[in-house]
Amino acid sequence: MGIALNITEDWDHNYGGLTHILDHNRKKVIDTLTPTFGELFLFDTSQTQIPHLVSMINVNQKNKRMSVIARYGKA
Repeated sequence: MGIALNITEDWDHNYGGLTHILDHNRKKVIDTLTPTFGELFLFDTSQTQIPHLVSMINVNQKNKRMSVIARYGKA
């Protein structure tokens, strides 16, 4: 199980730092998650990998994108 708790306040999707979930061929974005304070994402990684990436953050933003990430179970 993969766990991501967003602890970023006042984040705008234009800042970047979006989590993009990819198809299993890693060619197409099938979902996009914007960091929202207090939001918890759970990923079932017991049967398969979840291809994903986080987009580049606009370095001029004074706000920081912060998350607490954990993985539970076999690696």
